[in-house]
Formats: sequence, C-alpha cells, structure tokens
Amino acid sequence: MTKNISYALNGVLIVAVAVLYYLHFSQPVQAKTDGPKTRTDSVKVQAPLAANNYTPKEGSIVFVNADSILEKYKYFVVVKKEVDAKRSALENAYKSAMEKFQADYEEANAQMSSGKLSQVDIINKRQEFEKRQNDILGMKKRLDEIDEEAEKKKDQLQKTLNEALSEYCRAHGYICILSWSASGSGAAGIDPKLDVTPDVLAMLNRKYDEMIKKPAHGK
Repeated sequence: MTKNISYALNGVLIVAVAVLYYLHFSQPVQAKTDGPKTRTDSVKVQAPLAANNYTPKEGSIVFVNADSILEKYKYFVVVKKEVDAKRSALENAYKSAMEKFQADYEEANAQMSSGKLSQVDIINKRQEFEKRQNDILGMKKRLDEIDEEAEKKKDQLQKTLNEALSEYCRAHGYICILSWSASGSGAAGIDPKLDVTPDVLAMLNRKYDEMIKKPAHGK
C-alpha cells in the first residue's frame, strides 16, 4: 500500500529552512556570551511558550512551530483535504474489492474441488475473476497516481514555503528560520522569544489568498 498524503506532506516544514548566507557573513562578528552557540547547551526538547510582543533583532536565528503551520496554513490544509478525499474514497473501494475477490475466489475453488462446477462454469468463473483482477489493478494504479500527484503538490508546497521564508528572512534581517515540533524534530531548547509563528502564518495565508485570487495564466 502506498503512503498516505499526510505522511507525504508532514515533513515539509522540517526541511523548509531558508538560510541567508550573505546576512550571516556580511555582518561583523560580535563577542557575545549569549549568542547562537547557546542553543547547543541543551538538547532537551521543550514546548515553546506562547508568542509575545518581543521582536527578535536583526541577525537572529528565529523559529516557527511546525505543528501550528501544518494545522493553520491554508495552502497545506486545502491540499491535504483534497488529496485525502480522493485517496480515501478510492482506497475504501479498493479494500472492499480485494476482500470480496478473495472470498469469492476461495468459494469458487471449494465448489470446483467438490465437483459442483461444470467445465463451462469454470471457464466463466475464470473470465470473471480475470476481469475483476484487472479492475482491482486499475484501482491500484489510480491510487499510485494520486500518490504521485501528492508528491508533486508537496514539492510545490515546499518551493512556496522556501520562497516565502527566504523573503521573510530578508525583510526582517534574520539569518535563518528553524522549525520546532512536538514530535521532537527540529529545534530544541530554543528561546521562546524567537518564535515568529504568528507573523509567518499571517504572511503565508496572505500570500495564499493572493495566489488563489490571481486569474489563471493565459486567461
């Protein structure tokens, strides 16, 4: 069974890190005891506190809550709902057809073994099962196509996120954006004051609203 759309997309934010090297290397290094190196002092994953009115300074390494982005980013929510709906309906039909095929096949074998089927019946049954098998293989192929479509959408979503986060970094003078997740992946022990999730979410959803309002190319 091919992978589910949610699995295919959930990893997007974990790798969506927009590092702006020219910001990092163009600014003079200042001697600080509480600089970025303090992030390595602790490996304990802890949930960041709620965002406050603190605004990180230029040159900061900030972070977003990946769980919140995946839950509230309109683009992701719409894509996931769309692909999951397609896959769920077809997957249920595929599972039902497989189970029915298996049961009917076993019953036909039992009837043939007990001599209850004539030669003509056996030929008809064989043709019926071949057709049903082809139908099931067709369902499997369409499921694979849906997964390929999901992969393409994930790639487009990844590109859109990277471009938006790079633009956000440039606009605010940040070095990069890390991600934090309750699963333990991403940033650990990061200062909760560096959480820019609400601001990033607002930007992402604003860009998505602008994108869907644009007329299709060529119209």
